[in-house]
Amino acid sequence: MRFLLVGNGTTANRGCQAIEQTTIRMLRERWPDASFTIGSESGDLDQAVETDSRVKHYKLSMWIRSRDSTWLGCNLFKRIGFGLQFTRAWRFVAEHAPHHDVVLSLGGDLYGPAYGMSQFVHYVALGECAMHYSTPFVIWPATIGPFNAEDAIHRRVLKHIARCDSVLCRDNLSIKELKTHGIKDNLRLVADPAFLLEPSNPGNVK
Repeated sequence: MRFLLVGNGTTANRGCQAIEQTTIRMLRERWPDASFTIGSESGDLDQAVETDSRVKHYKLSMWIRSRDSTWLGCNLFKRIGFGLQFTRAWRFVAEHAPHHDVVLSLGGDLYGPAYGMSQFVHYVALGECAMHYSTPFVIWPATIGPFNAEDAIHRRVLKHIARCDSVLCRDNLSIKELKTHGIKDNLRLVADPAFLLEPSNPGNVK
């Protein structure tokens, strides 16, 4: 199995690092020979220290810069429902998804409008691109919502979530929110991978 992991934050954020490490460990319990391609903000730095030959890191910035192509793509999508192909997320997945068996988005709490709708739409681009290339797409344990069904952008995002192959939520509120909007068949409640990090002996701490 070849997994493409996207959407996670920098490993300098220890919560993001925990999600990445436990995700790889859990998937290797099922597929011992699995390989992983990881796109993240710190991908270039992570690759420099990576010791596993079956794990490759690439830099993928998921933050919106004022008036760059990603900003344009997100705003086109918000206005007319098209334009995601201009985003960095789309271009990255387009490069790698055809060579992988599944795409997992580790966006966590970024699957909601709290960080701004342009940021959220950038995450939608990850999944829309994977679906464009007929690669299964999974939102890996995330907090999702809230949404306002009267808002046109929110309706577009909800339509996207309904099309995902699997949506794994790490809290009951997200499950309830999505069911309120008619999304239920692809939902599952699971533990946050960060809480499944295996303990290790810190050694002598001075």
